[in-house]
Amino acid sequence: PWLERTLDARVSHTDAMGGSQWAQFARYDLVDGRRVFVKTSTSGDCSMFRGERAGLEALRATGAFVVPKVYGSGPVPEGGEGCFIAMEFLDFGGRGDQGAFGEALAAMHAAPPSHD
Repeated sequence: PWLERTLDARVSHTDAMGGSQWAQFARYDLVDGRRVFVKTSTSGDCSMFRGERAGLEALRATGAFVVPKVYGSGPVPEGGEGCFIAMEFLDFGGRGDQGAFGEALAAMHAAPPSHD
């Protein structure tokens, strides 16, 4: 329920996608058509997700790559335990053009910094 309130949409389907030593991953299909990738961690330290959000937003701002839009991050609301980051789910489905990747990487490095 907290995720539905955070994203202002009902969840129609959930797929667990594994995890790491400190986080669990899941994909949520929403009734508004969005597919959302969510990481949650019971660690009380949300700094990793804050850093991930900042990095994703900086990469997305360059326009050089397809980078997921971050929908939210921080402590799990409503008395939940731990932290979360929720972002657009991207299904890449295979290898892309390596030349285009190199050009996008160069464009990203040429972009002005997006931080103060």
